Amino acid sequence: MQPFLASSPTLRLYGQNNSSVRQRLIFVTAGTAAGSGHNAITCRVDADQRLTCTRSNNGWTRLIQCANEVYIASPTYVNAACTELTLRADT
Repeated sequence: MQPFLASSPTLRLYGQNNSSVRQRLIFVTAGTAAGSGHNAITCRVDADQRLTCTRSNNGWTRLIQCANEVYIASPTYVNAACTELTLRADT
């Protein structure tokens, strides 16, 4: 199964604050995220329909998939069990 990102008016994308080198992407309400110390993730689509996501407090942009989870990771994080992701927006 390929990972996908979705959105809703009440849920926002955050990095779960549980690692100094990678954070699992989760959808939660803004109030829940703030109380748990999660980091906001913003995503944009460029002219080539590539989806680029950035972690708000440190500029991480690498998206990786490890098993069934998608993470935003530091530029130096390496794990042979993970796959680097290049995401494209639906057209």
